[in-house]
Amino acid sequence: MQARHPHAPIEYGGFLETRDLQAAIGDCRALLLTSHWVEAFGNVAIEALACGVPVISSRCGGPEEIVTDGEVGFLFDVADVDGLVAAIGQIGKIDRQACRALAEREYSLAAFGDRIEQWLQRVIH
Repeated sequence: MQARHPHAPIEYGGFLETRDLQAAIGDCRALLLTSHWVEAFGNVAIEALACGVPVISSRCGGPEEIVTDGEVGFLFDVADVDGLVAAIGQIGKIDRQACRALAEREYSLAAFGDRIEQWLQRVIH
């Protein structure tokens, strides 16, 4: 990528410890996921949301199930550059607190524990 765009401000930050990574992610205005293939789940999207960072993602697999379009980020069709650009232009409309709230409500350890408990209750009965 850098060979094709030699003047682009690309910086490799290397491996970051968890707290440093969370701080770096939290400083971002948005996370861009421009996958062209189906993502299995979307841990990266959930990590960004947990840091209060909106997610802009192609409609491709797991992130499409996680990102509520217009609420915690935006979705665009795969390879739709105009849709991606439009989403970036609207990122200021997303409430970062809503991003964090979604991560806590749906993907926290407590939420996971509740789902496991419900599943076990169904198995028992």
